[in-house]
Amino acid sequence: MAIDRRRLLALAAAALLPLPARAAAPWLVSAAADFEGRFLLAALDSDGSLRWRADLPERGHGLARRPGTGELVAMARRPGRYARILDPASGAVLASLVPAEARGFGGHATFSADGRFLFTSEEEAVEERGLIGVRDGLAGWQQVAELSSGGIGPHDLALLPGGDAMVVANGGITTSVELERAALTDGELDSAILVLDPRDGGELRRLRLDGELAELSLRHLSVDRDRRIAFAAQNQGSADYDGPLVGLIEPDGRLRWLEAPAGLGWRLRGYVGSVAFAGGGRLVVATSPRGGRAIVWDTAEGRLLAEVGLADVCGVAATDAGILLSSGGGALCALADAGAALSALPGPTFRWDNHMLG
Repeated sequence: MAIDRRRLLALAAAALLPLPARAAAPWLVSAAADFEGRFLLAALDSDGSLRWRADLPERGHGLARRPGTGELVAMARRPGRYARILDPASGAVLASLVPAEARGFGGHATFSADGRFLFTSEEEAVEERGLIGVRDGLAGWQQVAELSSGGIGPHDLALLPGGDAMVVANGGITTSVELERAALTDGELDSAILVLDPRDGGELRRLRLDGELAELSLRHLSVDRDRRIAFAAQNQGSADYDGPLVGLIEPDGRLRWLEAPAGLGWRLRGYVGSVAFAGGGRLVVATSPRGGRAIVWDTAEGRLLAEVGLADVCGVAATDAGILLSSGGGALCALADAGAALSALPGPTFRWDNHMLG
């Protein structure tokens, strides 16, 4: 589908029809697999009980909640060929989405501020183009437009508070659906974070890294209420990389790397799998499944506060109950606010996947 900015602007300006009433949201949702290898989406209530599980055709990845209704979108792991819109109370599938031919979903999605439009990261492998698909929830989630992601291999994306800007992490690597995630990009990594106008895809700001940092693939994001952006990177270069992996972009565009003392990058194996603001924006938490560690920073000074060991940890969510962590080994834990104490939480025994939605 060709980019149709005028059509998207007209749709965005149109009167929004009433959305369905909000259903009771589960306390926690995550993609997972059971110990028999079946992929699923699991929703838990605050006592750890399983509200529902929904089978997935392949491994799941990112999640987002629709404003106004609480409906959930579950995305396939990149480069995926499915997405599901689900009822939050029951897990019933309300809609199944697929990308256009020769494209794959990039693993994450976000909704417009009014809940009408769904934005999905996508990649076209043949031409190595990064795209943002735009689907209309008032038209059965039909794709109505597409925007350029401004780079290669878009992965995570999020709307900034106010809904007037969208941040996209372009990982700089195109992967093939047909060749089981084989990387197709040759030569220099082309990774960047873009801030776009979600109405027409206009570029508002771009962040690219230079020197040794140019070997970092920028993959995951979190946004706080003050419009700060936390981003997490994965090293694609030298195996002995020991530099920073997590940073902040201030509302004025300034980049601040969070403290990375000697040895931290190596202990994280150059890989951060998820990042989240916590404590009302006072903290940033990042996880490394390869390094088996969760890291907590103070955002005011960028100071490292805690480094906690948990094998295969990746999922992180900030809730009223504090910082929650999950692992591919089946652990579900709470992390004391900025502390190093982990406490196990009740819940079903699943192999939790990379991301949680609290």
